[in-house]
Amino acid sequence: MDYPASVPGVGLVGGKFVDEDAGTGQVGSLIPAAWGNAVTDEILSVIQAAGLDPDEGDVTQLLAAITAFLRGRVVLGGTTTGAAPSFALALAPALAAYAEGVRLRVKFHAAGSGADVLNVNGLGNKSIKQYDAAGTKQAAVIAAGLVADVEYDGVDFVVLDALAPGAIQGAFSNLKLSAAGTGPSIAVSYDDLVLGNGSGGYVSEHNVAGTITTTTVGAGGLDAGVLAASTWYSIWRIGKADGARNWLFSLSATSPTMPAGYTLKARIGWFRTDSTANKYPLSFIQSGRSVRYKPAAGSNLTLTPQMASGVAGTIGTTLVAAAVGAFVPPTASIIKLQTYTGGGGAVQVNSSSVASITGTTGFDNTVPTGATPSVQGELMLESTNIYWASNFASSAIYCSGWEDNL
Repeated sequence: MDYPASVPGVGLVGGKFVDEDAGTGQVGSLIPAAWGNAVTDEILSVIQAAGLDPDEGDVTQLLAAITAFLRGRVVLGGTTTGAAPSFALALAPALAAYAEGVRLRVKFHAAGSGADVLNVNGLGNKSIKQYDAAGTKQAAVIAAGLVADVEYDGVDFVVLDALAPGAIQGAFSNLKLSAAGTGPSIAVSYDDLVLGNGSGGYVSEHNVAGTITTTTVGAGGLDAGVLAASTWYSIWRIGKADGARNWLFSLSATSPTMPAGYTLKARIGWFRTDSTANKYPLSFIQSGRSVRYKPAAGSNLTLTPQMASGVAGTIGTTLVAAAVGAFVPPTASIIKLQTYTGGGGAVQVNSSSVASITGTTGFDNTVPTGATPSVQGELMLESTNIYWASNFASSAIYCSGWEDNL
Protein backbone atom coordinates (compact mmCIF):
# COMPACT_ATOMS: atom_id res chain seq x y z
CA MET A 1 0.00 0.00 0.00
CA ASP A 2 1.25 3.51 -0.87
CA TYR A 3 -0.01 7.02 -1.63
CA PRO A 4 -2.08 7.17 -4.89
CA ALA A 5 0.51 9.18 -6.85
CA SER A 6 -0.56 7.50 -10.09
CA VAL A 7 -4.09 8.98 -9.96
CA PRO A 8 -4.34 12.07 -12.22
CA GLY A 9 -5.17 15.29 -10.33
CA VAL A 10 -4.98 13.70 -6.91
CA GLY A 11 -3.16 16.80 -5.66
CA LEU A 12 -0.34 15.33 -3.58
CA VAL A 13 2.22 17.83 -2.35
CA GLY A 14 5.63 16.39 -1.59
CA GLY A 15 4.08 12.96 -2.08
CA LYS A 16 1.52 13.47 0.71
CA PHE A 17 -2.09 14.67 1.08
CA VAL A 18 -2.69 18.35 1.88
CA ASP A 19 -5.74 20.35 3.01
CA GLU A 20 -7.33 23.15 0.99
CA ASP A 21 -6.05 26.63 2.03
CA ALA A 22 -8.21 29.50 0.72
CA GLY A 23 -5.68 32.08 1.92
CA THR A 24 -2.89 30.74 -0.23
CA GLY A 25 -5.01 29.29 -2.95
CA GLN A 26 -3.85 25.76 -2.15
CA VAL A 27 -6.19 23.19 -3.60
CA GLY A 28 -6.88 20.28 -1.28
CA SER A 29 -5.86 16.79 -2.29
CA LEU A 30 -8.43 14.36 -3.59
CA ILE A 31 -8.79 10.94 -1.91
CA PRO A 32 -10.07 8.50 -4.52
CA ALA A 33 -12.80 6.19 -3.23
CA ALA A 34 -10.98 3.11 -4.52
CA TRP A 35 -7.81 4.05 -2.68
CA GLY A 36 -9.63 4.96 0.55
CA ASN A 37 -11.55 1.70 0.50
CA ALA A 38 -8.37 -0.29 -0.17
CA VAL A 39 -6.58 1.27 2.79
CA THR A 40 -9.54 0.67 5.08
CA ASP A 41 -9.97 -2.93 3.89
CA GLU A 42 -6.28 -3.68 4.43
CA ILE A 43 -6.39 -2.36 8.00
CA LEU A 44 -9.64 -4.21 8.71
CA SER A 45 -8.16 -7.48 7.42
CA VAL A 46 -5.34 -7.24 9.97
CA ILE A 47 -7.73 -6.40 12.82
CA GLN A 48 -10.14 -9.20 11.95
CA ALA A 49 -7.36 -11.76 11.43
CA ALA A 50 -6.35 -11.13 15.04
CA GLY A 51 -9.87 -12.05 16.16
CA LEU A 52 -10.94 -8.48 17.01
CA ASP A 53 -14.27 -6.86 16.13
CA PRO A 54 -13.72 -3.58 14.22
CA ASP A 55 -14.74 -0.51 16.24
CA GLU A 56 -14.82 2.90 14.51
CA GLY A 57 -14.15 4.68 17.78
CA ASP A 58 -11.16 2.54 18.84
CA VAL A 59 -7.93 3.86 17.32
CA THR A 60 -5.74 1.20 19.02
CA GLN A 61 -7.03 -1.90 17.25
CA LEU A 62 -4.35 -2.11 14.56
CA LEU A 63 -1.59 -2.03 17.19
CA ALA A 64 -3.45 -4.59 19.29
CA ALA A 65 -3.75 -6.89 16.27
CA ILE A 66 -0.06 -6.63 15.41
CA THR A 67 0.89 -7.24 19.05
CA ALA A 68 -1.27 -10.38 19.08
CA PHE A 69 0.55 -11.71 16.02
CA LEU A 70 3.93 -10.99 17.58
CA ARG A 71 2.93 -12.81 20.76
CA GLY A 72 2.19 -15.87 18.69
CA ARG A 73 5.71 -15.86 17.26
CA VAL A 74 7.99 -15.37 20.25
CA VAL A 75 8.81 -11.79 21.02
CA LEU A 76 7.41 -11.15 24.45
CA GLY A 77 9.08 -12.64 27.45
CA GLY A 78 10.85 -12.04 30.71
CA THR A 79 12.26 -13.60 33.85
CA THR A 80 10.11 -15.68 36.17
CA THR A 81 9.48 -15.05 39.84
CA GLY A 82 8.10 -17.24 42.61
CA ALA A 83 9.34 -20.56 43.89
CA ALA A 84 9.18 -24.00 42.31
CA PRO A 85 6.88 -25.58 41.46
CA SER A 86 4.88 -22.34 40.98
CA PHE A 87 6.52 -19.90 38.58
CA ALA A 88 5.01 -16.52 37.68
CA LEU A 89 5.71 -14.25 34.71
CA ALA A 90 4.66 -10.59 34.36
CA LEU A 91 4.57 -9.46 30.72
CA ALA A 92 4.39 -5.83 29.64
CA PRO A 93 2.12 -5.23 27.85
CA ALA A 94 0.12 -7.83 29.72
CA LEU A 95 -1.22 -10.93 28.05
CA ALA A 96 -5.00 -10.57 27.84
CA ALA A 97 -5.80 -14.28 27.67
CA TYR A 98 -4.19 -17.65 27.04
CA ALA A 99 -4.52 -18.62 23.38
CA GLU A 100 -3.10 -21.57 21.51
CA GLY A 101 0.10 -20.56 19.74
CA VAL A 102 1.16 -17.86 22.21
CA ARG A 103 4.92 -18.14 22.43
CA LEU A 104 7.19 -16.55 25.01
CA ARG A 105 10.89 -16.24 25.65
CA VAL A 106 11.30 -17.19 29.31
CA LYS A 107 14.29 -17.14 31.64
CA PHE A 108 13.67 -19.35 34.66
CA HIS A 109 15.22 -17.73 37.72
CA ALA A 110 15.27 -20.97 39.72
CA ALA A 111 15.33 -24.71 39.17
CA GLY A 112 12.10 -26.61 38.79
CA SER A 113 10.85 -29.47 40.92
CA GLY A 114 9.68 -31.79 38.15
CA ALA A 115 5.97 -30.87 38.32
CA ASP A 116 6.08 -27.12 37.63
CA VAL A 117 3.45 -24.59 36.55
CA LEU A 118 3.61 -21.13 34.99
CA ASN A 119 1.17 -18.28 35.69
CA VAL A 120 1.39 -15.42 33.17
CA ASN A 121 -0.08 -12.06 34.21
CA GLY A 122 -2.33 -13.74 36.77
CA LEU A 123 -4.24 -15.72 34.14
CA GLY A 124 -3.87 -18.98 36.06
CA ASN A 125 -1.44 -21.86 36.43
CA LYS A 126 -0.60 -23.99 33.42
CA SER A 127 1.68 -27.02 33.61
CA ILE A 128 5.14 -26.70 32.07
CA LYS A 129 5.87 -29.65 29.79
CA GLN A 130 8.57 -30.82 27.42
CA TYR A 131 8.82 -33.46 24.71
CA ASP A 132 11.32 -36.28 25.05
CA ALA A 133 13.26 -37.85 22.20
CA ALA A 134 10.40 -40.31 21.60
CA GLY A 135 7.84 -37.50 21.20
CA THR A 136 6.15 -37.98 24.55
CA LYS A 137 5.06 -34.85 26.42
CA GLN A 138 6.19 -34.96 30.03
CA ALA A 139 7.22 -32.74 32.93
CA ALA A 140 9.88 -30.27 31.83
CA VAL A 141 13.41 -30.34 33.20
CA ILE A 142 14.14 -26.79 34.38
CA ALA A 143 17.55 -25.68 35.60
CA ALA A 144 18.23 -22.33 37.25
CA GLY A 145 19.09 -19.79 34.54
CA LEU A 146 17.48 -21.79 31.73
CA VAL A 147 16.42 -19.55 28.83
CA ALA A 148 13.85 -21.25 26.62
CA ASP A 149 11.13 -20.69 24.06
CA VAL A 150 7.83 -21.68 25.67
CA GLU A 151 4.63 -22.08 23.67
CA TYR A 152 1.07 -22.54 24.91
CA ASP A 153 -0.50 -25.49 23.06
CA GLY A 154 -4.00 -24.94 24.38
CA VAL A 155 -3.41 -27.13 27.43
CA ASP A 156 0.13 -26.63 28.72
CA PHE A 157 3.13 -24.38 28.30
CA VAL A 158 5.62 -26.46 26.32
CA VAL A 159 9.36 -25.88 26.49
CA LEU A 160 10.31 -26.14 22.83
CA ASP A 161 13.87 -27.31 23.51
CA ALA A 162 13.47 -31.08 23.41
CA LEU A 163 15.05 -33.28 26.04
CA ALA A 164 18.42 -34.61 24.95
CA PRO A 165 18.05 -37.94 23.10
CA GLY A 166 19.96 -41.09 23.79
CA ALA A 167 21.04 -40.43 27.37
CA ILE A 168 21.48 -43.54 29.51
CA GLN A 169 21.06 -43.24 33.26
CA GLY A 170 24.23 -44.48 34.95
CA ALA A 171 26.45 -44.21 31.87
CA PHE A 172 30.00 -43.40 32.96
CA SER A 173 33.62 -43.08 31.97
CA ASN A 174 36.69 -43.83 34.07
CA LEU A 175 34.66 -44.78 37.16
CA LYS A 176 36.81 -45.79 40.15
CA LEU A 177 35.94 -46.71 43.75
CA SER A 178 37.98 -48.12 46.60
CA ALA A 179 37.90 -48.78 50.33
CA ALA A 180 40.97 -49.46 52.47
CA GLY A 181 39.13 -51.64 54.98
CA THR A 182 40.49 -49.62 57.89
CA GLY A 183 37.76 -47.00 58.28
CA PRO A 184 34.31 -45.85 57.18
CA SER A 185 35.39 -44.10 53.97
CA ILE A 186 34.98 -45.02 50.30
CA ALA A 187 36.85 -43.01 47.66
CA VAL A 188 35.00 -42.30 44.40
CA SER A 189 36.04 -40.60 41.17
CA TYR A 190 34.91 -40.48 37.55
CA ASP A 191 35.36 -38.40 34.43
CA ASP A 192 31.70 -38.51 33.39
CA LEU A 193 28.44 -39.80 34.87
CA VAL A 194 24.81 -39.46 33.72
CA LEU A 195 22.16 -39.02 36.42
CA GLY A 196 18.48 -39.53 35.59
CA ASN A 197 15.14 -38.79 37.20
CA GLY A 198 13.32 -41.81 35.78
CA SER A 199 11.08 -39.60 33.62
CA GLY A 200 13.40 -38.84 30.73
CA GLY A 201 15.36 -36.07 32.44
CA TYR A 202 19.14 -36.43 32.47
CA VAL A 203 22.08 -34.48 33.84
CA SER A 204 25.76 -35.15 33.16
CA GLU A 205 28.54 -34.64 35.67
CA HIS A 206 32.19 -34.27 34.78
CA ASN A 207 35.51 -34.71 36.61
CA VAL A 208 34.17 -35.59 40.06
CA ALA A 209 36.17 -36.94 42.99
CA GLY A 210 34.90 -37.38 46.53
CA THR A 211 34.53 -39.54 49.60
CA ILE A 212 31.53 -41.40 51.00
CA THR A 213 31.41 -41.81 54.78
CA THR A 214 29.33 -44.75 55.95
CA THR A 215 28.67 -43.21 59.38
CA THR A 216 26.38 -40.55 57.88
CA VAL A 217 22.59 -40.88 57.56
CA GLY A 218 20.60 -39.06 54.88
CA ALA A 219 22.15 -37.14 51.99
CA GLY A 220 25.80 -38.15 51.92
CA GLY A 221 25.21 -41.44 53.73
CA LEU A 222 22.69 -44.21 54.45
CA ASP A 223 19.25 -43.50 52.98
CA ALA A 224 17.27 -44.94 55.90
CA GLY A 225 17.59 -47.13 58.96
CA VAL A 226 20.72 -48.22 60.78
CA LEU A 227 23.89 -49.57 59.20
CA ALA A 228 24.12 -53.36 59.64
CA ALA A 229 27.09 -55.70 59.78
CA SER A 230 27.85 -58.19 56.97
CA THR A 231 25.40 -56.48 54.63
CA TRP A 232 25.48 -55.28 51.02
CA TYR A 233 24.76 -51.60 50.29
CA SER A 234 24.35 -50.06 46.86
CA ILE A 235 26.24 -46.82 46.21
CA TRP A 236 24.53 -43.89 44.45
CA ARG A 237 25.27 -40.43 43.16
CA ILE A 238 22.19 -38.25 43.66
CA GLY A 239 21.25 -34.74 42.64
CA LYS A 240 18.71 -31.95 42.75
CA ALA A 241 17.45 -30.02 39.76
CA ASP A 242 19.15 -26.89 41.13
CA GLY A 243 22.58 -28.50 40.71
CA ALA A 244 23.14 -29.80 44.26
CA ARG A 245 24.87 -33.21 44.32
CA ASN A 246 25.62 -35.79 47.01
CA TRP A 247 26.24 -39.47 47.70
CA LEU A 248 23.83 -42.07 49.04
CA PHE A 249 23.95 -45.75 49.90
CA SER A 250 21.02 -48.09 50.32
CA LEU A 251 19.87 -51.67 50.76
CA SER A 252 17.91 -51.28 47.52
CA ALA A 253 19.45 -52.15 44.17
CA THR A 254 16.97 -49.99 42.27
CA SER A 255 15.02 -47.57 44.47
CA PRO A 256 16.92 -45.89 47.30
CA THR A 257 14.96 -43.63 49.63
CA MET A 258 15.81 -40.22 48.22
CA PRO A 259 16.37 -37.26 50.57
CA ALA A 260 13.98 -34.31 50.21
CA GLY A 261 14.47 -32.40 46.96
CA TYR A 262 16.65 -35.02 45.29
CA THR A 263 15.20 -36.42 42.06
CA LEU A 264 18.27 -37.46 40.03
CA LYS A 265 20.31 -40.59 40.67
CA ALA A 266 22.72 -43.13 39.26
CA ARG A 267 24.00 -46.31 40.88
CA ILE A 268 27.79 -46.64 40.72
CA GLY A 269 28.58 -49.75 42.78
CA TRP A 270 28.27 -51.71 46.03
CA PHE A 271 30.12 -52.28 49.26
CA ARG A 272 29.76 -54.93 51.96
CA THR A 273 30.18 -54.14 55.64
CA ASP A 274 32.42 -56.28 57.80
CA SER A 275 31.18 -58.41 60.70
CA THR A 276 32.64 -56.25 63.47
CA ALA A 277 30.94 -53.55 65.51
CA ASN A 278 32.68 -50.99 63.26
CA LYS A 279 30.78 -52.22 60.19
CA TYR A 280 33.45 -50.76 57.91
CA PRO A 281 33.31 -51.46 54.16
CA LEU A 282 35.34 -54.54 53.25
CA SER A 283 38.54 -53.64 51.44
CA PHE A 284 37.94 -53.50 47.68
CA ILE A 285 38.97 -51.75 44.49
CA GLN A 286 36.71 -51.06 41.49
CA SER A 287 37.45 -49.90 37.96
CA GLY A 288 34.36 -49.46 35.82
CA ARG A 289 32.25 -52.60 36.23
CA SER A 290 35.11 -54.75 37.46
CA VAL A 291 35.52 -55.16 41.24
CA ARG A 292 38.18 -57.01 43.23
CA TYR A 293 38.51 -57.75 46.89
CA LYS A 294 41.77 -56.25 48.11
CA PRO A 295 43.31 -58.27 50.96
CA ALA A 296 45.81 -56.23 52.97
CA ALA A 297 47.55 -56.60 56.30
CA GLY A 298 45.91 -54.51 59.00
CA SER A 299 42.64 -54.19 57.07
CA ASN A 300 39.33 -55.94 57.64
CA LEU A 301 40.18 -58.32 54.79
CA THR A 302 43.52 -60.08 55.15
CA LEU A 303 42.68 -63.05 52.89
CA THR A 304 40.56 -63.58 49.79
CA PRO A 305 37.07 -64.62 50.99
CA GLN A 306 36.61 -68.41 51.04
CA MET A 307 33.30 -69.71 49.69
CA ALA A 308 33.64 -73.44 50.41
CA SER A 309 36.27 -76.06 51.26
CA GLY A 310 36.89 -79.78 51.72
CA VAL A 311 35.50 -82.76 49.85
CA ALA A 312 32.27 -82.02 47.98
CA GLY A 313 30.20 -83.92 45.42
CA THR A 314 31.88 -86.10 42.81
CA ILE A 315 34.10 -84.76 40.05
CA GLY A 316 32.34 -85.12 36.69
CA THR A 317 29.23 -86.64 38.27
CA THR A 318 27.66 -84.58 41.04
CA LEU A 319 28.13 -80.89 41.84
CA VAL A 320 27.20 -79.22 45.13
CA ALA A 321 25.69 -75.72 45.43
CA ALA A 322 27.70 -72.89 46.97
CA ALA A 323 25.70 -69.72 47.66
CA VAL A 324 27.18 -66.47 46.30
CA GLY A 325 25.06 -63.95 48.26
CA ALA A 326 27.69 -63.23 50.90
CA PHE A 327 30.43 -62.75 48.31
CA VAL A 328 28.95 -60.75 45.42
CA PRO A 329 26.13 -58.15 45.37
CA PRO A 330 22.67 -58.80 43.89
CA THR A 331 23.50 -57.09 40.57
CA ALA A 332 26.72 -59.03 39.92
CA SER A 333 26.67 -60.69 36.50
CA ILE A 334 30.05 -62.44 36.75
CA ILE A 335 31.80 -63.96 39.74
CA LYS A 336 35.59 -64.14 39.82
CA LEU A 337 36.94 -67.30 41.43
CA GLN A 338 40.14 -68.87 42.58
CA THR A 339 40.32 -72.62 43.22
CA TYR A 340 42.94 -74.44 45.26
CA THR A 341 43.70 -78.09 45.84
CA GLY A 342 46.57 -80.27 47.00
CA GLY A 343 48.69 -82.66 44.99
CA GLY A 344 46.67 -85.41 43.39
CA GLY A 345 43.43 -83.52 44.02
CA ALA A 346 40.88 -81.95 41.70
CA VAL A 347 38.32 -79.15 41.90
CA GLN A 348 35.49 -78.56 39.45
CA VAL A 349 33.27 -75.44 39.34
CA ASN A 350 30.33 -74.51 37.13
CA SER A 351 27.59 -71.88 36.92
CA SER A 352 24.95 -74.61 36.85
CA SER A 353 24.58 -78.06 38.37
CA VAL A 354 25.62 -79.78 35.13
CA ALA A 355 28.53 -81.98 36.20
CA SER A 356 30.01 -82.98 32.85
CA ILE A 357 33.57 -81.69 32.61
CA THR A 358 33.39 -81.30 28.83
CA GLY A 359 30.87 -79.10 27.03
CA THR A 360 30.06 -76.86 30.02
CA THR A 361 30.81 -73.24 30.90
CA GLY A 362 32.75 -74.08 34.06
CA PHE A 363 36.40 -74.94 34.63
CA ASP A 364 38.37 -77.47 36.62
CA ASN A 365 41.65 -77.62 38.49
CA THR A 366 43.37 -81.01 38.41
CA VAL A 367 46.71 -81.18 40.18
CA PRO A 368 49.39 -83.86 39.81
CA THR A 369 50.82 -85.47 42.93
CA GLY A 370 53.34 -83.26 44.68
CA ALA A 371 51.96 -79.94 43.38
CA THR A 372 49.58 -77.50 45.10
CA PRO A 373 48.61 -74.87 42.54
CA SER A 374 45.58 -72.63 42.30
CA VAL A 375 43.58 -71.66 39.22
CA GLN A 376 41.65 -68.45 38.58
CA GLY A 377 38.57 -68.16 36.42
CA GLU A 378 35.21 -66.46 35.93
CA LEU A 379 31.64 -67.72 35.76
CA MET A 380 28.60 -65.99 34.35
CA LEU A 381 26.07 -66.13 37.16
CA GLU A 382 22.87 -67.98 36.35
CA SER A 383 21.40 -68.00 39.85
CA THR A 384 22.28 -67.21 43.45
CA ASN A 385 24.52 -70.29 43.51
CA ILE A 386 27.54 -71.67 41.76
CA TYR A 387 28.25 -75.41 41.80
CA TRP A 388 31.39 -77.31 42.61
CA ALA A 389 32.97 -80.63 43.43
CA SER A 390 36.24 -81.61 45.09
CA ASN A 391 37.97 -84.87 45.97
CA PHE A 392 40.61 -83.46 48.31
CA ALA A 393 40.20 -82.38 51.94
CA SER A 394 42.33 -79.24 51.54
CA SER A 395 40.55 -78.07 48.40
CA ALA A 396 38.74 -74.73 48.48
CA ILE A 397 37.11 -72.11 46.28
CA TYR A 398 37.54 -68.40 46.87
CA CYS A 399 35.76 -65.33 45.54
CA SER A 400 38.25 -62.73 44.34
CA GLY A 401 35.65 -60.30 42.98
CA TRP A 402 32.82 -59.75 40.55
CA GLU A 403 31.61 -57.77 37.58
CA ASP A 404 28.71 -55.44 38.29
CA ASN A 405 25.83 -55.09 35.84
CA LEU A 406 25.93 -51.29 35.91
